[in-house]
Amino acid sequence: MRQYEPIESKYRALLQSNHDTSAPAVAMSEGVSVSPALRKTADAEARKQWGAGFVKSVFLSSQWTQFKNPKWPYQVMHRSMDVDFIVKEGDNHFVYHWVLKEGVSGGKGTGAFSIMARMKQPRKEKVNYK
Repeated sequence: MRQYEPIESKYRALLQSNHDTSAPAVAMSEGVSVSPALRKTADAEARKQWGAGFVKSVFLSSQWTQFKNPKWPYQVMHRSMDVDFIVKEGDNHFVYHWVLKEGVSGGKGTGAFSIMARMKQPRKEKVNYK
């Protein structure tokens, strides 16, 4: 099975590039207001991920969602906010549906942020960005 992994990854990349060029563009997400410090943090994390291709972050929520430990429901593991990241790749703009995540200690945010892909939505979609 391992011998087919390089072929499989090339095939997936080919399908993704074909989808990127031929898929219809989706509407731009409507954003909400957040603090300039939080926006700056999200932008910095996005630049780490996509470099010069990063264009803009669009917050979809201004409230944190807490994720608790299933065994100890009083223990908050982390909190997150939905964010769409607009990225330019070639001649197209894409929206990546990700979340901004912050670690929690003692019920308060630690200031350690990261971004990660959302599980229930597509990783990226072509977007009409003007």
